Amino acid sequence: MQYQTIQQAIKEIVESHVSNLTFVTGLESDIDTENIQYPIVYLQPPASTLALSSESIGADIWQIHLQSQEQLELESSTDDKQAALNRTRESLKDIVHQFVYNYGQVTKDVTVNNNTETLDFNTTSTGIMSPFVDKDANVTGHMIDFTIQENTPANLCHLPDTFSA
Repeated sequence: MQYQTIQQAIKEIVESHVSNLTFVTGLESDIDTENIQYPIVYLQPPASTLALSSESIGADIWQIHLQSQEQLELESSTDDKQAALNRTRESLKDIVHQFVYNYGQVTKDVTVNNNTETLDFNTTSTGIMSPFVDKDANVTGHMIDFTIQENTPANLCHLPDTFSA
């Protein structure tokens, strides 16, 4: 599994959500917050752990970090802020459930650059959804971290072609 495949799967889910969410990925410092159409779902490029046990060698474990964000008006009331927190929590919950079920359990295909890959993974952690407020950007929302592990170890037959003897 590759980062681009995970990214495309989450992008497809976000763009099909009825809340008209905008999908954003990349380094947080590279995001053009002035020109983003809120509400957004942000995927941080995931870290991965290389599995080396004999049963799962090559089956990467990916750490997924997602955020659902809304930009508030400067004069937003407490009720407005609470409503935004509720909406971001619900949309993030929808997206994570859709990703875990339709792409992990049902093993849906994802196509990136004319290359189709079937996602096949298990979730290996429980995600804690945490609210946040960025007062400088007047943004609020929820974030979640969870891990997935590929079910099938990577095909390592390319290794003899990768290293010289």
